[in-house]
Amino acid sequence: MTDLETSWNTRVKWFAAGFAAALAMGVSAHFLFCHSSFNCFRGGPTAVDAGVPAAAAQSAPAATTPMRRTVEASGIKPALPEPPQEATPTAPPPPVQAPPAAPAPAGAGQAAASVPAPAPGLVAKIGARGVITEQDLTDFSAAEGCYGSDAINSRKAGFMRMLEAAVTEEVLEREAGIALSPDDYQKELDRIDRETRAPEVLDCIKKYFLFEKGAGFRGDGRRRYERVYLRKHVLSPLSSKFIKTDKRVQGEVFEIRDKVLEKAGKGAAFTDLAREFGLDYSTHTYTLEEPAGGNEKGSEPPRPDRRWSPFEKQFIEENLKNLAPGQMKPEPVDSQNFQFVRLLSNADGKYYFESMILKRKTMEQYYASLRKLPSKIYDDELKAWLLGMPDHPMVRILGFSLE
Repeated sequence: MTDLETSWNTRVKWFAAGFAAALAMGVSAHFLFCHSSFNCFRGGPTAVDAGVPAAAAQSAPAATTPMRRTVEASGIKPALPEPPQEATPTAPPPPVQAPPAAPAPAGAGQAAASVPAPAPGLVAKIGARGVITEQDLTDFSAAEGCYGSDAINSRKAGFMRMLEAAVTEEVLEREAGIALSPDDYQKELDRIDRETRAPEVLDCIKKYFLFEKGAGFRGDGRRRYERVYLRKHVLSPLSSKFIKTDKRVQGEVFEIRDKVLEKAGKGAAFTDLAREFGLDYSTHTYTLEEPAGGNEKGSEPPRPDRRWSPFEKQFIEENLKNLAPGQMKPEPVDSQNFQFVRLLSNADGKYYFESMILKRKTMEQYYASLRKLPSKIYDDELKAWLLGMPDHPMVRILGFSLE
């Protein structure tokens, strides 16, 4: 299979493993689809902000989004969270302060008993500056409630959302030197306002965060809106781009790519290169049109992976059409991974070619290679829930005891 064909199968296998483990803990399948695989945070548009231009969506890494029922699809008016009791909100409470600094944990294995008593309202402390508060979880639950009966707004869902944001922000700042700015938030706020395909849901969410049309946000509404709702959308593309393109993450992969190109350009056989560098080798026959006489190729018994699709035509036109038999595409196909292709023959509209796949380091692999983030989880129920998912990438990077 080609790189794009195999990426879906890989996700399905990864999801299936996490699905079985999480069901054992009593987590709903709907929540698992969004959070256990850690895909919903990878930049996929939700019902509110799904107006991302098609070109941008195609260039982004594959993503999976929560299966929420939108206003357009369901016809159900979203449930509005209760507005503030007073017409004019009182002064917001002072932000929750982290407990006095303690020696940074050395990573997994630190005794849980050493965690000091938290400041009031503090649920977790992640890395150097990341915190998760009871206010965050309350805000998440209320805002997600705007999606109606399909809302994923449990306390655990809110904690995982805030944990993902805190971990991603800490990693970007520590490893890439990338910090979010007020301009980043403003651009994302404007984009969602402009491109939303569920304006009633967005209005409901913003109303909860004390937004009034013509007057803007009141009190600390905007800060909470940015923190709980916008932050994940701002972080996702920054994280994806850094992990996919930065030499600090993909340096070894880039070196192999360059060596393969050099040797293949001198005539080295793909099969030899695949063995030398541990690449996935395969051959394929693609056609510009569905073969006459049926959707199955050849006389073999029907197989789902042999069915023709328009993807074949697109792949030929973009990567094979201008090659002569025996010629390799000068640059690899750059999608989720790197794919090297060489046309072997072209007869009767059938393009027979060989392929090698060089896999990029995934987000999960990258996170597993990093120094752990000193972390303290003050909520016993949430900590026990996390300890039941030791292989989750967001848990593996946390520097607290997994004993």
